[in-house]
Parts: sequence; C-alpha cells; structure tokens
Amino acid sequence: MNKNTIRLIRILAFVAVALAAYLAWHSLNKDAVLAGCGEGSGCEEVLQTKWSSWFGLPVSFGALATYVAIFVLAFRIAADKRGAWIAMVFFVLLASLSGLWFVSLQIFVLHAYCKYCSAIHFCGLLIAFLVLKNLPLRKEEKPEKSKKKKSAPPTGVPAANFLYAGTLALVGVGVLMFGQTRSGLVKPEPISQSSGVIGTSFPVKTVSMAKGAFPVNVGEYPTLGSIDAEHFVAHLFDYTCPACRKLHPDLVAAQQPNQQHVALTLIPMPLDAACNPGISQTAYIHMNACAYAKLGLAVWRAKPEAYLSFDHFMFQGEYPPGTDQATAYAAQLVGQDTLTKVLADPQLDVLLRVGISMFYSPSLERKVLPIIMTPEKIIYGYPETAELAQLFAPTH
Repeated sequence: MNKNTIRLIRILAFVAVALAAYLAWHSLNKDAVLAGCGEGSGCEEVLQTKWSSWFGLPVSFGALATYVAIFVLAFRIAADKRGAWIAMVFFVLLASLSGLWFVSLQIFVLHAYCKYCSAIHFCGLLIAFLVLKNLPLRKEEKPEKSKKKKSAPPTGVPAANFLYAGTLALVGVGVLMFGQTRSGLVKPEPISQSSGVIGTSFPVKTVSMAKGAFPVNVGEYPTLGSIDAEHFVAHLFDYTCPACRKLHPDLVAAQQPNQQHVALTLIPMPLDAACNPGISQTAYIHMNACAYAKLGLAVWRAKPEAYLSFDHFMFQGEYPPGTDQATAYAAQLVGQDTLTKVLADPQLDVLLRVGISMFYSPSLERKVLPIIMTPEKIIYGYPETAELAQLFAPTH
C-alpha cells in the first residue's frame, strides 16, 4: 500500500474518531444540542430511538473505540505487520458492515437521517474500500519451483486469516443488532392509581392563550389542577417526542405543589401521519403517537381522576410503553368496556384535530415540540429553570 493511501486512511479514521467522540459527548450531555441539529431534526429522530443504543449503552462509544483502533492500526500496517493487517480487516469490516446496517435503518425503518452518523459511515465504507483493495495476500508458490531452489520466506498474509477476521466481524455486527433490539425494552414498573385533585365530572371552561390567539377549552383536555385556578398553562406535546418526555415530568412536578392556583392543561399533538395530515411519513420514533394520544384522551373522558396515574405510566421511562401495555393499563384504570366505548367516540378525533390545528397555526412561529402556552406568551422547547418555576408561582 502506498504512502498516500495510508495517509488518506489515517485522515478518514481521524475524522470518524472526532465525529464519534462528539456524538458520545452528546449522549452524556442530554441538555446539549448537536450543532445544526435542533429539536425535531433528523439527528434527534435517529439518536433518540432504541437503535442508537446497544443494551442501553450509546452505540457512539462502540464507534469511537472501533475508529480509534483503525486509526492506530493505520500506522502499523505501513510496516506490513501481519497481525496489524488481520486486526485492521476485522475492524474495517465491523465498521463498514455496521455502517450499512445503520444506513438501512435510517432509510427503511426510521425514515430520518443523522448527518453526523452518515458522515461516520461514509468514512468507514471508504476506509474499507481502500484497505480491502490493497490487501497483502500471500502468493502461493508452485511446488516444482520450490524444489529447484531455496525460496525466500513467503510474504503477505494467507487469505484464510482474512476470512477468519471477516467471520468475526459478521458475528460482531450480529451482536450489535441483537443488543439494539433489546434496548429500551425494560418493562415499566406498575403504578398505583392516584386520584390527585381532579373530579369525575370535570367542567369545561374556555381560556384564551397567547394573548387571545388560542381559545382552549380547559376540561375537554386532561387538566391537572382546579377549574377555578387563578392561572392556566397549556402544554402542547406528543407522548413519543423525546424533548416532550424530558420536559413533561418537570412540568407536572412544578405544577403539583401549586395546583390550587395554577392548572396545567395537556393538549396532545401527535407527530404521526395516522391522524396528523401535516406529517407525510411517520418517523420510527413517532410510531403509534396517535394511538397514545387517543388513549390519554379516553382515560380523561372516562375517569378524570385516573388520568394522573396514566400520565405517570406513559412518561416514566425513556421511551413510551408499547401500545399493548398502554392499552392494558388504561383498561385497568377505567375498565375495558368503558375504554372500548370511549375510544369509539368520534369526539376524540375532533379534539386531536384541534391540537393539530393549533400547532400548524400561523400564530406559532416555530413548528417544534414541546410548546408551552400561557394567557400572555408562548414558550418553545424547554424553558429555563427560573422560567419554569415562575410559570406555576401562585402570584405570577
């Protein structure tokens, strides 16, 4: 392999190491936002799914270790060391095959694309091409020639050794795929029913939000607090939205001590093409968002005092529970017959359309979840700690 090719491999490996390290840092700093990847971007769609983890650990750490090994080995193969070449083939095949797997996930499963991930995979595939194209395969001499004169020690690496390295790489990718399918499958712990302060016949009251831009029928949507509260806060959310799942427990925790003074109304806005005409194709992370939204509305309409338990159940993990789990828990709270009857009520679809219409209204400058509305203002994304506390202050 000539020096220019080796130099190119080192550069590509270094770029991949830098990008993988950036993604690994991001996975440890949940509050950080990747440069050029805001909320709702393809990066978020990819990095917030179970496919970004291996048995719960970020796959970026595996990528970082793999490309560090490739970068180090790129200095060893220059000396045509046999062991270095075999190790290099193993790691470049592991990286490139994993890259093909991740690209396939983005195209066929997630329907979303992470530019940092794609750049790493491109580096891996190009490195694999350069390495495999320049393999120092051992040339076997013919027996008759070796008898005539003493031949020099054979150079290169037997093809069988590279075959073993490739087989191990395939096994490694299989382990990666298995570990990803097991991520995010921890069953949430059952939660005892909590009645909160919500009555079974919660009345409806119209409150103007965002300086009159949005009249919200408090009571038609799940509302934590009293209909006679001094102030109202509305949360436009999606059960499957990672940023919403991060914010929601903090919102509820901040509201509960002041629930007699400030009520929190929860308005679902599913990012799911099944009920949202603004979504052309549902991303993997938002699959079943419409079903979750209808379940939440159904529990509220059937038994308002049970909604807080359902809310805790839906938001207690990194990912929402499966639809079967959510449905079973909703049935446990309100009764199977009641749940079936309420889910068939067309009024649920009407309520969903109202929330969706709010999201796409010209009055909202940014089409990104979560969104918090008060009678005076709109807050996009996660508010500052002081601002979050102020939202539910009795005298705010």
